[in-house]
Amino acid sequence: MISVAMTTYNGENYILEQLQSILSQEQSVDEIVICDDGSSDNTCQMIEDYISSNRLSHVHLVKNKTNLGYKRNFIKAMMLCHGDFVFLSDQDDIWLPNKVKRMMEAMKDERVKVLASSFECVDAQGSALRERRENRLNNDGLYKVRIVQEGECISIPFKELLRENYFQGASLCIRKELVKEICQSYQDYITHDWFINLWAAKYNGMYLLNEVLFQYRIHEQNNLGIPVLNHSFIEWFKQANRFEKRALAFKTSSLFLSQMEQENDSFYLENQIEMQEYRQLFDSCLEILEKKQILKMIKMNRNNLYIYFRNKKTRIMDLLFVITHKGRRT
Repeated sequence: MISVAMTTYNGENYILEQLQSILSQEQSVDEIVICDDGSSDNTCQMIEDYISSNRLSHVHLVKNKTNLGYKRNFIKAMMLCHGDFVFLSDQDDIWLPNKVKRMMEAMKDERVKVLASSFECVDAQGSALRERRENRLNNDGLYKVRIVQEGECISIPFKELLRENYFQGASLCIRKELVKEICQSYQDYITHDWFINLWAAKYNGMYLLNEVLFQYRIHEQNNLGIPVLNHSFIEWFKQANRFEKRALAFKTSSLFLSQMEQENDSFYLENQIEMQEYRQLFDSCLEILEKKQILKMIKMNRNNLYIYFRNKKTRIMDLLFVITHKGRRT
């Protein structure tokens, strides 16, 4: 059985197009669970009319009594699904017709616990935002760690995912056996998709199928996920040169490792020395950024573990942050 967990919030402009793309798949889905988080527009009415007019008994709309926020809303939608495989879906994307079929083919490999597909960015009207270039082939440029051939399915190690979140929720399919674990252990300090990816990687079960299988829509209302692509360099620098941006990966990954330790997670215990080294690095970097310690940041650039977790561009931005913010309050 294949389920789709979708969340909505004021999505009247795009929801019907997305629903149609899911219902038109070459391999049909068995269930769509839609959790609406208190929309004030016509989203719910449009969904109800669409279900009624098309007699869609396998599409279910759940209206939250209180606003949960996008992270908890996705967790709720996942919990309500009954499928052996659960796809996550945003309200404003467009699935290509072979998305379900290709991902289910890849998940015949039982090692794959969570699978991410690649995508292409489109604008509000559904037009491609940029041509796909060779250096954009890895999940449209989001996965920067190594070159992945088009159509290749690769395992993503846990250590790589501590760097940052490479795979957004809209790209994911999750085996039922992990859904309950993830929902029970999830905490709000981390986005739901990053948590899912890290959780799967503990079991060596996080995979990327580097094939474009959906269109990720960029518009003014979706301020989550991938940033607007036409920002000027100055706008990009202002965003990147904030403490919250520089500290995000260190803080989130450190908290995730702390949670694993507190829960006596078997993967953490088996790799305890390595995990503690990572936490020490993350906590040291957080302190350096918070206190704007220029000399310590320069010295950190000789630390091999720091070099692994931060590429050259990111290390330069860390150094620029402590230099430009020296003397200011964080």
